[in-house]
Order: sequence, then structure tokens, then C-alpha cells
Amino acid sequence: MKLSKGKTPLYHQLEKILRKQILRGQLASGKLFPTDHQLCEEFGVSRITVRQALKSLEDDGLIKREQGRGTFVNEQPGNRSFYEMSGSLEKIMGMRETYKIELTSKLKIQADRDIAAELGVEAGAEIWILEGRQELKEDLEQAQFLQVFASHEIGERIPLGEMEGRGFFIFLEKAAMETAVQFNQVLYATGADEKTSKIIHVPVGSPLLVNRNIFLSKKGRVLGVVVRYSPGDVHRIIHKMKMQKARL
Repeated sequence: MKLSKGKTPLYHQLEKILRKQILRGQLASGKLFPTDHQLCEEFGVSRITVRQALKSLEDDGLIKREQGRGTFVNEQPGNRSFYEMSGSLEKIMGMRETYKIELTSKLKIQADRDIAAELGVEAGAEIWILEGRQELKEDLEQAQFLQVFASHEIGERIPLGEMEGRGFFIFLEKAAMETAVQFNQVLYATGADEKTSKIIHVPVGSPLLVNRNIFLSKKGRVLGVVVRYSPGDVHRIIHKMKMQKARL
């Protein structure tokens, strides 16, 4: 089954197919998962596309990778349901408050395997990591530690300093000269390290809500990965979106 290019990025198409196969039991729990090479051959995609799709499945606990052994399907709860959420990126972002953003550092690094898969570049490729602070314009007490990962081409066009907007994706669009039409979001919890503690003034080890967004253009190009670390006792994220249960 070969995938075709369109509005939906290839890795998202592949992830959706594999997810359904896992949840239907076509790829049985505990069994060895197809290799990257096999998936490339079967679906006619690149290794980067396969890695992006598998990372999303791994993040959701559907598969696990074991060094030297391969990738395996995790056992799935019997009552697990698969949902697909959809909505207008412009409408969702338009509901946000205006943020004051200040980027204070910019560093060129080599992409590790995980961030390379998210950005759609080869592992070891030069990318930019930018860091700073984001806060609601009308409430400067509610600060977030902001981290942005971007390709070499896009990242070098993003300047340090202060800016305002309804989200950092606006500045990614400007640097990439493309419009973001989709974002993939992951939410999880962590504890504040020393760097985060100093930037948003919270005690080391205090709970943080991490909001990780991958923004994509109409052509399926990844514009960047934006990560926001918010104090767990201050911030809430409320999404009001229509959900339609997918038929397996």
C-alpha cells in the first residue's frame, strides 16, 4: 500500500494506519513490529517518515523499542478507544490571549534521533534551539519557559529579543514563509530543573505542565517544534473541540 502526498503529511497517514492495525489486533501484542526498512518498502516512504510515525506510536505507549532486539507491540487495554480530533488551527489559536515573548538564547546544535524525527531532518543535522520566556500580556505573573526547535534554514531567520503574538507559530510562519495549517500536540508533566526555575521563578522540582506542539504547513513541511513549560499550580489548558469516534 503506497501512500500519496496531499494535505495530510505522510508520517501522519502512516501513523494512523499502523495505529488502527495495532488497536484492531492485526499487529498482535508482544510480537515483533515490522522493521523500518520493511515499512519503507511497503508504504513507499522515507526512513525519516517512518521514524516520525513510530515516535508518535511510542509516545502513546502503543509500541516499545528494545536496543538490539527491535520494536514490539505493547499489550493494549481491552477498552481502549481511538479518537481523531479535528478543528481549524486559526480558530483555535485565535481564542488565545496575546502573549509577550522574549527569546534570550539561540544555539546551533546537532539534532538527536527524537527531535530529528519531529523536524523531519536527518539525525545529526544542524538545527537551532531557541529559549526564553512567554507570558500573558495582561498578567505578567503567569510566565512560561519557552523552547523552540527549528531547522537550520528556519531557525536562522528568527531573531532574539521581545515580540508579541497569539502564539509563537506566527513567528515560525514568518521565518519559513509558509502558513501553519496543522499542529500535533502532546501534554505531559515534569519537574522544574535549575534553568527553568530561574527563568519562570519556581522552586526546583516543582510540577510543570509541558505543552509540546509540532506545527506543519499545507505541504506537510514541519515549521518547528514549540515547547512551553508552565507552573502546574497556575496554568490550565482548555480545548473545546468536536470529537468523532473513528470506526476501527
